[in-house]
Amino acid sequence: MSLSRGDCVEAKAEDALFAISDAQESELPGLLRLAFVNSAIDYRNSAVEARASGETSREVSLQLPCAVSAAEAQARADIMLRDIHAGRKTLELSLPQSFVSLEPGDPVEFEGAPFKVMEIEDGIARKLRLRAHEAQVYDPADAADRGILAGAPQIFGKPDLLFMDLPLADSTAPHAPWIAAQATPWPGQLALMKQTGTASFALNRLIEARATSGALIAPLAAGPLYVFDDANEIEVTLNAGALSSVSEAELLAGANGAAIGGAATGFEIVQFQNAQLIGPLSYRLTRLLRAQSGSEPEMLSSRIVGSRFVLLNAAVVQPVLPLAEAALARIWRAGPAQHDHAASSYREVTHQGA
Repeated sequence: MSLSRGDCVEAKAEDALFAISDAQESELPGLLRLAFVNSAIDYRNSAVEARASGETSREVSLQLPCAVSAAEAQARADIMLRDIHAGRKTLELSLPQSFVSLEPGDPVEFEGAPFKVMEIEDGIARKLRLRAHEAQVYDPADAADRGILAGAPQIFGKPDLLFMDLPLADSTAPHAPWIAAQATPWPGQLALMKQTGTASFALNRLIEARATSGALIAPLAAGPLYVFDDANEIEVTLNAGALSSVSEAELLAGANGAAIGGAATGFEIVQFQNAQLIGPLSYRLTRLLRAQSGSEPEMLSSRIVGSRFVLLNAAVVQPVLPLAEAALARIWRAGPAQHDHAASSYREVTHQGA
């Protein structure tokens, strides 16, 4: 059905004939996380993610109430996210009762643009709320099935999960902790589950990459603030990954940040310009900037051997955590996304918010 402004009526004298609004990009999700029951691997809880291009950092989590394959779940997640972005434009108008055949869900064109009827309120006139509708967003993209091939079963150990309360100024959720996850072998994705009841857990987010982390192999003394610390060196052995040197300009722009410490003593945030390989997975870090991002209170007189070291890159992520829960003790589980959260490959951690 095609509509034009000539079909509209004024429900009230002060009302406009129609109103069109367009949501800002920052109001739209950049990531959609879809939890589902995987029909291909013993009906275990699994999850997929769909990402949109753009600057928005909002995330949304949904649950698919049926058993599907990973490929179908991925296709549905992609369609859901595309549909949210395609429907950012909304239209409100009133039509006379002669348009009684219109029902919610009907596709219409208004002034040549495609919309879908979402709500109808009947009165003297029919007040409609519509959203932009693009039929092509429902065409599924080709998605590879992530089901497990026949053969030797995949065996994964429990991941190492480190929660850190860090004063990072660029965080969109400064009340939420940061998580560094490590596992060997890495299962591809970790599912982070949050306890929602006495014995129930819900998917919170996926952890896509393992953190570059390790431990100090030599003590680290306190150093000067606001200037380069050339008197001290950091010696660290990593569990996996690598460290590299950067230019001074890159360093001053925020590169090569790392958290050093532990849950009991807090974490000092340092930066290093030079990384020298001194052994297998072992590095000497020099030309340091100490107590960055407001972590001055965490620069102790000495950090002991064994203190945790985490490179602050994109692999270090935050859980989805409401501000009201920031100071509460929460139980979390993390393990391979293709396994159920009750499997032995999941690690359970209790974190008390700062």
